Amino acid sequence: MIIINNLKEKAALSILFFLLFTMFVGCWYTSPYESSIEKDGDFPIEKEIRYAGYYNLTGTPILIDGNGDWAAATANDWCYFKNGFYIIENVTIDGLDADSCITIMNSDVPFIIRNCTLYNSNYFYAGINLQYVENGVVTNNNCSYNNGNGIRADSSQSTIISNNLVSHNAEFGIFTVEDTLDEIYGNTAFGNGQPGIELQRSNHTNVFNNEIYNQPNRNGISLNRGGVTYNKVFNNTIYNVWFGISIANEYNEITLNDIRDCDVGISTSNVITGAGYNNITRNTIVGNNRGIYESYGSNLFYLNYLDNTENVYEATTELNYWDNGSIGNYYSDYSGKDTNDDGIGDSVYDIPGGPGNQGQDNYPIWWDAPMISIILPNVTKTFENAPSYEISVDEGIADIMWYTIDHGITNITFTSLIGFINETAWDSASEGPITIIFYTNDSRGYIGKAEVQIIKEIDQGSLGPAIPGYHMYLLLGTISIISLVYIKKRKRK
Repeated sequence: MIIINNLKEKAALSILFFLLFTMFVGCWYTSPYESSIEKDGDFPIEKEIRYAGYYNLTGTPILIDGNGDWAAATANDWCYFKNGFYIIENVTIDGLDADSCITIMNSDVPFIIRNCTLYNSNYFYAGINLQYVENGVVTNNNCSYNNGNGIRADSSQSTIISNNLVSHNAEFGIFTVEDTLDEIYGNTAFGNGQPGIELQRSNHTNVFNNEIYNQPNRNGISLNRGGVTYNKVFNNTIYNVWFGISIANEYNEITLNDIRDCDVGISTSNVITGAGYNNITRNTIVGNNRGIYESYGSNLFYLNYLDNTENVYEATTELNYWDNGSIGNYYSDYSGKDTNDDGIGDSVYDIPGGPGNQGQDNYPIWWDAPMISIILPNVTKTFENAPSYEISVDEGIADIMWYTIDHGITNITFTSLIGFINETAWDSASEGPITIIFYTNDSRGYIGKAEVQIIKEIDQGSLGPAIPGYHMYLLLGTISIISLVYIKKRKRK
């Protein structure tokens, strides 16, 4: 009976567990979406288990014109209001080459457009078109293959454009005109007919953490036309485009960008609106045909790393500043020295350019390895015992010094410039040619070296005839003589 009761209890518990599990799965499955609120920047994001294309609105593009249209839009499944934001999401629209896919106009209420796929908009429009709006967020959308722009913001402010894919658009990937206080970040742009990101007459905008590539005939990021001022372009990755960053305006900061494999890394040029008073610093510009092309004036360049076919070219007689008064830029083709090991070249770097250019970096960044000279031992000289050495460090400041006589198998450190080769290492070395290599590094790890070849030869005269196995024969002969003497003495007894 006890066994039967236990079995009944186990069966009941199993049935109860199955019913609870079934109810849980049923509730989860019948829910149209699961949501939880998290923060993305300064605006709330509701995580949805729906996908782009859940609502296919091809033939019926979305138009919000004025704050009042938002309430009416919430009558549709693709728009709702939550946590202070109107949200449009999970929409796919083919613009049919007739209009923009989504247009928001004359609105200053907070809104979010997210997780939408928008394509084939008209040449004069965009996948997402914002006009005279404030407080908008455009995030995680695919705005590609449009006949105009991927995303356009016109006469708007405080707009966030983030984490969108904008590719293969006939015009710009992301295009702002007369905007202010925008944040454009985390977007991916490639294959567009115009620059991946372009600002025209826009100011006080941050453009950062974007990746732009594979536009060999178009620019990566362009600050174009008048009034593009007080913007900050930083931490962007740009490669295989025409001009990585093109600047045709004043008072912008270009910093910490990685620009590679372009025709020109950074260009400043506009004789109409001016392209001066920009701060261009801490950029990595490598592998380009030309690193920096400067054709205006009054720009400041410092702490940039330049390793290109041609690092810089100054096509102006206007004065630019290639250092900040204490430090300049790194140029891979610098031909000077840094004898005092302070990281600054001892001679200026003349900026290549056209007739009359005044470019000069007075504090080029440069490190070179310490230079060693060997005074003793003399080359090809023969030694039986460990020889003495004497070296000098002619350039740079030595941090650690060491040598080897067995090609690096054993490295022996030393501190004095004069001394003797280690006796144990010398005795272990075979006779014949020996190469002694002296090394030293500086505080930054740059290593200089010098080497000399000498000969180790043991004087055989003091050890007996130079016969192979001589010592063995001598020992055997001695033992034989002693044995014979001993045997004779035994016989006499």
